[in-house]
Amino acid sequence: MSQVTINLPNALQAQLEQQAASEQKSLEQVVLERLGAVPAVEPDPLKERYEEFVRTSGLFYIPTEEEKRQYTPVSEERLRELAAKLGKAGPLSEVIIEDRGEW
Repeated sequence: MSQVTINLPNALQAQLEQQAASEQKSLEQVVLERLGAVPAVEPDPLKERYEEFVRTSGLFYIPTEEEKRQYTPVSEERLRELAAKLGKAGPLSEVIIEDRGEW
């Protein structure tokens, strides 16, 4: 069994202690009963339907794990460099041609 420490507002603690005393239970028992009564979080059915649609519709390209490993994301520094170039540059085609020459 694991242990969790919870900071409760004084009023809530007093209420739980009062309930425990009236039911002749420990504070821990009352808290565990209350926590056990909280319904489990069910997965969002709409989200699952969307995910199923994306997988089965054929309208979206989902890269394989191998493809994901093949490409490395652009670093934050490189993104800043490109944003600075675009901010001060003329036509985008010239920026692309200039950028290709740096590689």
